[in-house]
Amino acid sequence: MIADTAFYFGVDDGMRLNPPRMDWRAVPLWGLSLIAWACGPSARARESVPDALGPDAHGCSDWPSRSGEMFVSLDGASKFEAEPFFVARPGDVAIAWEAYGCDGLTRVGYTRRVQTAGFDKRRYLESPNGQMASNVTLARDGAGSLFAAWASWTPGPDPAQPQVGVSDIHIQFASWPAGQSGFGAPIELSEPIADSLYDKPWMLVTADDVIVVSYSDVRRGGILAVSSTDGGASFQRGVVDQARANLSALCLDGRPGGVFVTYFANRSIRLAHTADGGLTWSAPVAAAVSDPSGGVAFQDPTCVANGDEAWIAYGRTHDSYDVPVERLFAVHVAHM
Repeated sequence: MIADTAFYFGVDDGMRLNPPRMDWRAVPLWGLSLIAWACGPSARARESVPDALGPDAHGCSDWPSRSGEMFVSLDGASKFEAEPFFVARPGDVAIAWEAYGCDGLTRVGYTRRVQTAGFDKRRYLESPNGQMASNVTLARDGAGSLFAAWASWTPGPDPAQPQVGVSDIHIQFASWPAGQSGFGAPIELSEPIADSLYDKPWMLVTADDVIVVSYSDVRRGGILAVSSTDGGASFQRGVVDQARANLSALCLDGRPGGVFVTYFANRSIRLAHTADGGLTWSAPVAAAVSDPSGGVAFQDPTCVANGDEAWIAYGRTHDSYDVPVERLFAVHVAHM
């Protein structure tokens, strides 16, 4: 378990980072390279940082600075950070993360850099009703509005392991309209049902500025999607797959309204497509299926696409997706 983690960026970063989702209590070894990241133009940015696996940062207190690097996440309000999500367009960079607060509550931390200015002061989005927050994902439309979606949840009975026995999980959404100074109050995207267990939201904005958010319904089964054509003022809900499924991820196909979704279901990695911004979805197809040696994947798949072609990357392991993964046998890529 990593007790103190924070995220760094070189002063001239300009890239998109969609790392694997991680349990906030344990950062597996294969994810540690995401913690310290410096990719500015200086020679130091190209060198390996000797202490990259152990940031000299301690939340709820002071921390030293490093030449050529800056903290974009950690401040005196949190102990450590996990699950970063980074989105960028020319002149606009935003990053959000899960911040474990000094009061024991997890929130969505975020900051943004517009044009050549430095990053804004770190700010926080709280889940409604005092719930925890995790699995944050960001997206931006062509007008410059920024959107955040995340899972809010009630922790289990053990304060030392609040992720064990989690209940009442919802999918939340907040918008930062272009020209405004920050995110507004969150709204729930998921259908309100008793003791809901929704999970793993993933969001993007299509070429014609339709917001699409996918997530799973763990209690009743299925991959769902909601979409908005009016900047998040209203949403319509659709069903991607009614099978037992989870770990969805979206990718654009480059056309207006065109989106692929990949996810894990019934010992397979599946793929579906929408051409109308998430209102209707094609029948799912299996991109990869388990062989007799074990489960095909329990790590979040991700995808990229171009027109009708899609590539899916997924990890192969015998470990279940809901426990910290200690070993990863291989990473595979499927091409459809």
